[in-house]
Amino acid sequence: MMKMKKFLFTLLLCVLAATPVLANISIPWRNNPYGTYQEWTFENQANQGGAGHDWTSIPEVDLNPYGNPVAAIHVIDKCPTSALTPGYNPPPLLPGHPGLYYGHDEFHQFGAGLALTIPIPNIPVPNYFKLVQVEFIYTGILTGFSLSAPGGVTLIGNSGPVPLDGWYEQTLTWRIWPQPPEEVIYLAFNGSGGTVDKIEIATVCKPTIPAPAALLLTGFGTGLVGLLRRRRTI
Repeated sequence: MMKMKKFLFTLLLCVLAATPVLANISIPWRNNPYGTYQEWTFENQANQGGAGHDWTSIPEVDLNPYGNPVAAIHVIDKCPTSALTPGYNPPPLLPGHPGLYYGHDEFHQFGAGLALTIPIPNIPVPNYFKLVQVEFIYTGILTGFSLSAPGGVTLIGNSGPVPLDGWYEQTLTWRIWPQPPEEVIYLAFNGSGGTVDKIEIATVCKPTIPAPAALLLTGFGTGLVGLLRRRRTI
């Protein structure tokens, strides 16, 4: 009996260790038929491609069965006095931040010294809407963000920035209707020290009207039409 308990406890620890750590991701992507999850920690040097100003990055955690989300990263290299080389900085770099991207603007002006474009593939379903939640950790100033997709796009949540031990954490949530085949997320950071350390993106897709509610509305509408017809005949 004791050996069985130890085995089950060890199995539970393995499951927890294999599960992505979700800080502020609140949408239930795991139990959704069209749910996806992707996470960039920038820890794996083999996942980074490019040099100088233009890079690509493959997520360290890719739970998207509908395609391959690859981030395109553009950096501005204008600060020769910086201790960090603009672009990708492999580990070890900073304690607790083993991989990141860094951009710099020598005039310390408001500008996109670091810009990320991230396409998230899915499959279109006309009667579904989509929720997209993006969480990221960074330094500098977030100068711009957007989500582009066919149909209507609405920003419904913006948490930040929230201070986090000298860094900032921010969570953005969009609603898209109808569910598109792909959406493209754009993030831009001030080049005067703009750094991105981690990005998490989760998506879920749901019917515009849940089935029980749709049946209730249909029944109500049918009953109302019948009542009006009856009154007219009377």
